[in-house]
Amino acid sequence: MSEQLTITNDEFTQWLIANGYLNENGVLSIKLREAEAQYRYSQIKEDKAEIEKRFTRIAKNLWLAYQKADWIPLGLDNFEQYLKSPDIDISSSSGYGLKDIGMYLEQGVFTEEKALEIGPSKLRALLPAIKENPENAGELLEKAAELNYLDLIDEVMGREIAYYKGHGPLPELIKELEARPEFWEGDVTLNAKTC
Repeated sequence: MSEQLTITNDEFTQWLIANGYLNENGVLSIKLREAEAQYRYSQIKEDKAEIEKRFTRIAKNLWLAYQKADWIPLGLDNFEQYLKSPDIDISSSSGYGLKDIGMYLEQGVFTEEKALEIGPSKLRALLPAIKENPENAGELLEKAAELNYLDLIDEVMGREIAYYKGHGPLPELIKELEARPEFWEGDVTLNAKTC
């Protein structure tokens, strides 16, 4: 049995009509709950894409703010205070990472399109390797496009990362890993992370 809605001019109704889920008589071709879920999903997808587009602009502006010491005319003592100001409110590590991304965009080490393709998290993970060998940036960016975040960290940092995902007590997991010397060949970092 199909559900019927009163056709209004709100965003949800217009989205239903635009996607062919609601006809001119107000009859839904799918269940209302499914339509609501798909609507929210599409909104999150659009908003996420908008955030990702804006990160390069933020990065470039943070680089310019850093270069021009924009905190001084605003009565702040340093770049960290600028980042922590109530209207910006970016952590120091994220702010410095974004500033460096802005610098590399400005210097042409990578394009805005490539930055958008890779995303801010992967780019920030690449920053130490790019700083060390800027001539290898192209190769690193290609790897970043192909790998997921954790595999990229493994590749760039040259070490395996073991994540604890809440299955059993962490001390027992560490004891088990320590008892396996073959696991410790090379540089390994353990990070406690619960899901």
